[in-house]
Amino acid sequence: MILFGPDRRAVEAAIDRLEGRAPAAPAIDETATYGEIYGVLAGAEIAALLPEEDGLRRLFREAAGAIELHVDASGDVAIAADVAGPDAAKVRDLGRSLGAAIALARLQAKARGEAELAEVLGWARVEPRGDRFGLELALPRDFLERTLGPACRRRRAPAPEAIGAPPGPATDAAP
Repeated sequence: MILFGPDRRAVEAAIDRLEGRAPAAPAIDETATYGEIYGVLAGAEIAALLPEEDGLRRLFREAAGAIELHVDASGDVAIAADVAGPDAAKVRDLGRSLGAAIALARLQAKARGEAELAEVLGWARVEPRGDRFGLELALPRDFLERTLGPACRRRRAPAPEAIGAPPGPATDAAP
């Protein structure tokens, strides 16, 4: 383990917390530690992932302070994000804009014949929650098996060399 800090005192304080000589507050409140994946993301980090041209990047940067994320993959995959920020009106505007962007993207996917994308976007929803909003996406197991199953099966299949076939053009081709 390597520790960094602004000075020696900060590093020693971190060591004391690690070794139990000083109290340490959890990084994430225990009530927020559910699901197989969870954490808190900065709105600015999510904004950096979005395209600039549709305006959502600017809205995320201005409105979203913290985004609490939870993923439950015990059967179907459920992804839930709770978005909050210092200005409730801007957060509400962001939620409405995100909901509209999802609806528009779904219509565009249908128009382009991208049925799987349209299907995924149909399972996404934005839910207002007062001064925050939730973004939820459910991916049914049968959909995941249908769309990702062939790739997973190819990846799990042993290489021809592993089952005794000599390497060469006939065995190097993908199924």
